Amino acid sequence: MVLSQRERYLAIGVGAVVALFLVDHFAIEPYRDARRRIVRDQDAVVREIDDARTLFDRQRRLRPVWAEIQQGGLMTDASLTDALTQHAVLDLAQWAGMNVEFLKPTPRQPTGKFLVLKYELSGSGSMYTLSKFLWAVETATIPIHIDESQIVPHKEGADDLSLRLVVSALCMPPVDDKSDRAQANAADYREGRP
Repeated sequence: MVLSQRERYLAIGVGAVVALFLVDHFAIEPYRDARRRIVRDQDAVVREIDDARTLFDRQRRLRPVWAEIQQGGLMTDASLTDALTQHAVLDLAQWAGMNVEFLKPTPRQPTGKFLVLKYELSGSGSMYTLSKFLWAVETATIPIHIDESQIVPHKEGADDLSLRLVVSALCMPPVDDKSDRAQANAADYREGRP
């Protein structure tokens, strides 16, 4: 079959359009998709690097704070922390001149990586005595915190007050088994702690 010149041009045009479509479908579009994925992945990697740098900078800034917290009395032995906290609270009460009626620990509560030791305290004294005691607890060198406080007068018009207080202390629980110890050592290494 012989094609006229017009039919030949039409066949060449259709062939060129089909060839362009095939090149676009199998070469150009996959290239564009791959390029978009690469740019998107590159942006994600840049964000991750920025986040990692921010984390390392924060860790560098907080390392002295963590060392100060550990030196300030944060311990890993819960029974030792318990004893020291109770003695510290009683010593502060005696120093302030407050009469302690009772001091009792409440059940221990794990909070994140820490163990929270809480104590209920009841005592009495003058306004000056109680304020001196509260100030001493808040500025103590061991890691204790006043969670709740309630001051009630014994008798209306007299400087004889009753104090009910809930104090908490922090303790890092000891690492129990070898896998936990290995994870803790790996975390310390990543964070730059010796």
